Amino acid sequence: MTAAAVSVPAARTLRRRLRRVRSAHRDTSLGGILTDVYMGVMAVAIYGTAAVTVIRRHLRLPPTASAADSGVRAALLFAAALVTAGLGWQTARSLGPLYLTGAGRYWAAGTPVDRAGWLRPALGWVVLAGAGGGALLGFLVGLVGADAGGPIAGTVTTAAAAGAGLAAATVIAQSRIGLPAQARGGAGSDAGAIRVGVGTALVGVGFAVALAVIALDAGGVHPSLPAVPVWWCAGAALLLAAAAAMTALRRLGRLDAAALTGGAQLADAATLAAVFLQPAMLSDIIELRRWRRVGRVRSRPFGRPPALVAAHDRYRRMWTLVHADLRRQWRRPTSAVAWAALLVVPYATVLLAPAAAAPVRVVAGYLATQRLCAGLRTVCRSAALRRTLGGSDRLLRGSHLVVPGIALAVWWAATAPVLGRFGQAEPVLALGVLFACYRSASRQPTSYDGVAVDTPFGLMQPALLTQLVRGFDVLAVVALVAFVLR
Repeated sequence: MTAAAVSVPAARTLRRRLRRVRSAHRDTSLGGILTDVYMGVMAVAIYGTAAVTVIRRHLRLPPTASAADSGVRAALLFAAALVTAGLGWQTARSLGPLYLTGAGRYWAAGTPVDRAGWLRPALGWVVLAGAGGGALLGFLVGLVGADAGGPIAGTVTTAAAAGAGLAAATVIAQSRIGLPAQARGGAGSDAGAIRVGVGTALVGVGFAVALAVIALDAGGVHPSLPAVPVWWCAGAALLLAAAAAMTALRRLGRLDAAALTGGAQLADAATLAAVFLQPAMLSDIIELRRWRRVGRVRSRPFGRPPALVAAHDRYRRMWTLVHADLRRQWRRPTSAVAWAALLVVPYATVLLAPAAAAPVRVVAGYLATQRLCAGLRTVCRSAALRRTLGGSDRLLRGSHLVVPGIALAVWWAATAPVLGRFGQAEPVLALGVLFACYRSASRQPTSYDGVAVDTPFGLMQPALLTQLVRGFDVLAVVALVAFVLR
């Protein structure tokens, strides 16, 4: 008895059948979809126009600005674009970027169906998302740096092409995960080195360019970018993006299960965090991946405290906790690097958008301090850990606030020359930023048992909203106060 031959459907045919099955179970009408699209377009048109007007009013240089100011602004915008590209690269590589859901991985990509054909639409969406993000960044750069020269259409085209090329390059890097070391170009190279190398290089070069521009401008030298026509840059970016997209298209067949599931855990955590309004789901996964990247550490004793401290149990316990938090920062050098790199942001903002220097300094100080609050977040979220450590909650939280507080004091003093004076409100603003960091780090898991209130936007839980904005509410108030005082 001979078994009947089973034909493997093409990827397009299988996708069409799945789309037909989904449409049979969908209860949303075409009118409802068009209504949602109309409301979204109207919201973007109304609020987007207002945002563009505000940005042009507060961030553009005055009409009497010199050519030197425009050149410095263009160089700083170029540095900001490099930093954004580096951060986007690392985010995309952490997520895949070609990410398939569980059903797609096991019921489609794990079957004899042509994998390259199945992944082509996903590649198209990735490239389209990269182009859209680049176009938005180019539009913002055009609004802020309209006086730096160059039409805004050319800037948007260049940024969109660069974003599409960068997205395609992340797919190329993802296709190298399953290859042997000899095929990757060396016995010691791996996908992790590719991801860290490219992302770190872009961010590092961007900060180095910004630091050089700030230092030269402080010395009386006004640097500027070479006078290259923006449409030439757009043409070169389009050619590079097309080459990267074609290379990624040819390498879709090399993506195996290991490459397609690399960012599944992080993507699933991000989806659940967005659906359940629980940011801790994503932050815990990121923290776990960060410590896995550290790998093995060497254990060393903390050392004996001074006699005055050792005589009191409370001070001795606080001494040990502060030393533990310091060692935690030592084993996570990226947090210290980010803290130091954010020192450049206020000085760059003074040259780029002087009106926004004060609130941007507040936000940058908050981000720099938040990078050092990992111990405080862990202690505040784990009641079992607090019981194990012993002592009161006030002692535990205060001990883990020492390192972020000292770091913020140093950071705030180092950026004080941005405003040109040491005002009486400086300590108050710094304490406000530290309080915002504390409120954000001490945020508890989201509770959903609050009272619901009927609003024009539907049923909402005020307690749920207050939990989500905890920390950011204080930051917004401090930034507004800084803007008014400035």
